[in-house]
Amino acid sequence: MASCFADRLCVASRGTVNRNMSTEELVTCCGQCTNGGDGCQGGYLDSALEYVYKNGIVTGGDYKSKEGCKPYSVAPCKINDCAPFTMAAACRSECTNSKYIGEYEKDRYFGE
Repeated sequence: MASCFADRLCVASRGTVNRNMSTEELVTCCGQCTNGGDGCQGGYLDSALEYVYKNGIVTGGDYKSKEGCKPYSVAPCKINDCAPFTMAAACRSECTNSKYIGEYEKDRYFGE
């Protein structure tokens, strides 16, 4: 969903906003999106859209990318090869990328 929103934001802004959005924020902060682990099965798109419309989402990137405010912080693993609850970190209302210059709330993008 984060990449879908990033694409739509780029199109709606006529290319002036072309950034990756934080998958980690959706996975960790949108409890109704994953509802007990269903995020690994795709989650709930309607809940993710509602979260982005109401709360917005910050920029991010892949694991170790140092891209955006909140890149993904958990290493990828093979299916069925990860311990339970290691797929995402805890929800944090701050930028987690030490190399990012900017403020968490000012980095937030909303859907309409």
